[in-house]
Formats: sequence, C-alpha cells, structure tokens
Amino acid sequence: MDKAQVSIDICVDNTRPALAIEIRRLKDTFIDAKSRRVRIRYITEITGDNLGYCEELISIVDELRHLDGIKGNFYVSEIEYAAPPTLHEKRKSSDMMIYSGAKEIVEHQQYIFDSFWNTSSSAERKITEIQGNISLGVTEIIDDPSRTRELFIGLIKSAKSEILLILPTINAFMREHKMGVMHLFKELLTTQEGGTAVNIRVLTPNTY
Repeated sequence: MDKAQVSIDICVDNTRPALAIEIRRLKDTFIDAKSRRVRIRYITEITGDNLGYCEELISIVDELRHLDGIKGNFYVSEIEYAAPPTLHEKRKSSDMMIYSGAKEIVEHQQYIFDSFWNTSSSAERKITEIQGNISLGVTEIIDDPSRTRELFIGLIKSAKSEILLILPTINAFMREHKMGVMHLFKELLTTQEGGTAVNIRVLTPNTY
C-alpha cells in the first residue's frame, strides 16, 4: 500500500471490509494512499452483515463494487501482488501472506482483477437492494446460443398479458419459427386461467 504510486486494486471476501475499518493502521493506510492520489478500487461481496463497513469504505476508496459469492483475497498495485489467506482471527489481519514483485505475476493478477471488475456491480446499487429488501435485476451479455434460446422461450412462457416482438429479417422470423416460438404464441392466444388471453404483436418484414 505504501509503495503504490498509481493504483491499488483489492479483491476480497465479505469478511475483509470489517478489517479495513476496524484495524486503525490499515484504515489509515487507505486514507494515506488516497491522499497521495493513488487510485483505489475495491471489490467485495456486500451483505447485510458488512453493510455498515462497506458504506464507510465508500468514503476512503475511489470506487467500491459488489460481486456475489467472491472467495479468496488479493491486492495488486502497479508493481506488487499480495494475497493473505481467507482464515484469520476476528478483528485481526492474517499472519501469513503470499507476495510477489515479479512483473509477470503482477500483470496476471491485474488481468484477473480487471475480469472481476468488469462483471461486478456498483456498491450503491447493492446497498439500495439490501436496504430496501428489493432486487433491481441484472443486465448481462449472453453469447451461449443454447442458454439464449432457453431464456427466450422462458420469457415467452412467463408472459401474462402482452408480448411485443420485433423480427428485423425474414431469416430471423424463420429462426423463431424453427425454435417453436410460433407454436407457443398459438398456445398463449388461447384463454388463460382467469379468462384473459395474452395479447401478442409481432413486427417483421413481409415476403413477396
């Protein structure tokens, strides 16, 4: 933390935010790094148990983000990498540390951190969900054709009142037809339980 001049990226499990706040020397190290304009990015799993610590962390790091189920701990700066074990006594830092200043190791761990960072969500969003006991949902890019088909069919089956579908080409229409989408539409057009049929509107080019 003291040697970093550019950045410190931290990826830790949900037990670590408490240490960053409760261990005064560690908290002061964060504050000192930020005062030197070192960029600090911090990823952890934000839960109801560590919510208060994470709210305080927001003020001493540049950005805090949430990632579900994260395991293991590591810190990486522009020149060094360190990984303390997960197990530790309450309110105490670990007695052991894996450390490397090798350029290749640092670059590898930076790549791992960036991968986690790109799939994490904002701390503010997760805190809002916990405090309001709500789910704001997730947005993701899916490039697995079988999962895409599964989600699309599931979306159609879950419709209760209306489906709006745009098929920009004839080929797109034929693909949906082969997937069985039009058959599902026929089923949904019949009266549902309670007397309401699903209203379905499809926009697609015509053939001549």
